[in-house]
Amino acid sequence: MTSLVRWFAVVTLLAVCSGVRAEDRLRTLERELELHAERGKTERIWSGVFSLALAGTLVPAGIVMLKRDDDLVRLIGIGTLVTGAVQLLRLPEFIFPSDMERMRASHQRRRERLSGAALVAETEREWREKAAQEHRVRKWIGAFNLGLGVAALPVGLTFMLRDQVGDMEHRKQLNVGSTLLGIGVGYIGAAAMLLIADGPTESSWKEHAVSIGLAPVAFGGQLTASGRF
Repeated sequence: MTSLVRWFAVVTLLAVCSGVRAEDRLRTLERELELHAERGKTERIWSGVFSLALAGTLVPAGIVMLKRDDDLVRLIGIGTLVTGAVQLLRLPEFIFPSDMERMRASHQRRRERLSGAALVAETEREWREKAAQEHRVRKWIGAFNLGLGVAALPVGLTFMLRDQVGDMEHRKQLNVGSTLLGIGVGYIGAAAMLLIADGPTESSWKEHAVSIGLAPVAFGGQLTASGRF
């Protein structure tokens, strides 16, 4: 009877401790989701404002310079116009909610049917999968941009440096060369950022994994736990 009572007491204690740990994990998870979602929202809004302001400055300036007779000014105008147009093309990504904002909303909906450890596990699974997906997409887009940049850069330099390319007028040749050169440099720069820097969902998942003692290894994981009894 004494052994049975002790066994029941141990099981009850472990269940209570497990419930406390689950609640602690849930509070930590929701606090980090809120932090990263608000950070993503702020960055998205300000990046959109900056891109819109930059495009609003560069596109008109580029159009004005293209109407000048001076070849050098026209070359600068092409580069300015292309840079402004790229900023305009990026605007849609700042309109829609970020991954972390959508994940926060998904977690709130999930709260209606799950709680405790199950809720934490489901949200962490989604977070980990989105981070892995962002990692794959980032690498593919980075490699694609690098390929475009490497292809455009030497062609642009050829048009810029050669005295004559086919029957093309010299002014038109310089215009084409400067445009390709600007595109090449821009794509290579964008590729470098994509291939080197983690995306926001990746970096937030790594921060969360470290905070709970889950060391991320190629978006798998190694769970470590310690304690005193």
